[in-house]
Amino acid sequence: MATGDDDEQSPDAERLISEREAAARQTRRRIAKFTAIGCLIATAIFGAAEVATTDDEDPPATDSSAVGAAEDFALPAQQTDNLAAAVKAAGCKLAAFRSEGAEHVPETASVTYKTNPPTSGDHFQVPGQDGVYLPGNPPQTGNWVHSLEHGRVLFQYRKGTPQDRIGQLETLFNEPYSSGGPGYHTLLLENTTRMPFAVAAVAWTRYMACETFSDRTFDALRAFRADAVDKAPEQVP
Repeated sequence: MATGDDDEQSPDAERLISEREAAARQTRRRIAKFTAIGCLIATAIFGAAEVATTDDEDPPATDSSAVGAAEDFALPAQQTDNLAAAVKAAGCKLAAFRSEGAEHVPETASVTYKTNPPTSGDHFQVPGQDGVYLPGNPPQTGNWVHSLEHGRVLFQYRKGTPQDRIGQLETLFNEPYSSGGPGYHTLLLENTTRMPFAVAAVAWTRYMACETFSDRTFDALRAFRADAVDKAPEQVP
């Protein structure tokens, strides 16, 4: 006989309440998941749009949001600023090459370079802009070879490089050096030429390349940039 007392509930009622609570939790999780995915997609689209933006004078824009805040990825303490010593300690190598030319070619042209990563040669009209490029969305090779001709140094890392190492490279990118401030005449990007190195610093007709990426690599990259920046045939501020 029903009494109208709600203090005690039947097993069926308890099961129904439990099922409703579980469904509500699942709905909240789905909403949170889709919201996060939406934010990631929006960030990626915005970043890609920035990198793709060009005009008659300015090279493509860049976006440093791909690797997070640089301060989240601290660098090992610097051991030396001597280029030869830093390269030797890191197990890397320095190489210099003859110029392969510097002609401007259409963006539809196919150019073969004799070094990997390229260090000179025919290139596109618009240079790559200084900055940090999203992983998977660097400027085309023909654009950044033009950047080398303008005295830029490029930090390039192999596809699949761990996210914390990419973050440390951004920290290095933002270090003030030479006569400039953070990011002065530097590009940081993912390599797309299938270079046989884990990481490299490239300048006009030369590079410093490492088959393995270790904590000592940062001294070698830092010293190469300081030594090679603004040394090219067509110097552009």
